[in-house]
Amino acid sequence: MSNQEDSRLYHRFSVNHSNLCYVTQNKTVLGFVTEISYGGFSLDLNPKTKSQLQPSNLIELHFLDRSIQCEVEERYLKNNKAGYQLKHEQTIVLTFLKEIIPWLRAGAALSYLQKLELDGFEAELPEHLSFEGPIPIEIEWLGVDTQKSPNFSMTFTQDKVIYQLNKNNGLLETLHNVWPGGESGEMRKTSMLDSTIFRTGLAILIGMSNYSESSTYKQLVDNLLNLHNRATQSLPSPIKKAS
Repeated sequence: MSNQEDSRLYHRFSVNHSNLCYVTQNKTVLGFVTEISYGGFSLDLNPKTKSQLQPSNLIELHFLDRSIQCEVEERYLKNNKAGYQLKHEQTIVLTFLKEIIPWLRAGAALSYLQKLELDGFEAELPEHLSFEGPIPIEIEWLGVDTQKSPNFSMTFTQDKVIYQLNKNNGLLETLHNVWPGGESGEMRKTSMLDSTIFRTGLAILIGMSNYSESSTYKQLVDNLLNLHNRATQSLPSPIKKAS
């Protein structure tokens, strides 16, 4: 481990999905995020637009349909690789990251424990993956579809609300258990695919790929993104800025 990694306050999680998490500047895609933490991120620069990188420290960080303008400081730039430190001049950036990173960590923790179990080791999480209480995720694998992509039902909990993302033979659905008046009850399907539940599900699966030697999770994320694009291609899809 390098001295740079030793000195980091926050663990970086791998992302590596070019059409999911990326950076723009002046509406030009500069590159794709390979690792991310509360402290910063690493970037694979797009060779075609690398020359358009401006000295300004303002960039736009995107995760699916959400984005946030960030002030950054360049830490390294070599060939088509770059690293940036987030300056956190505004807490809105932290709020944006808190929608993503805890679920990357939860997915990574789940995968880490599964790997320990398969290898016959005691189930104990390292500090950067530790949780107070159980990991708030359950995944039921339901065979594969005609494209050999896994079907599943993923349930996760936040602030006592239960959310669910299901994939079944090429169809996606999102559910939650909040009813009119804020009453909790049986799971209810959302009228349209809920982008917040979908983003969280993607973050969990990406986190799981951090400690899996298989490419299954990465391929599943790609499949989900294709299904999402197909389901929403007839709808207007402006990038929403965090507020």
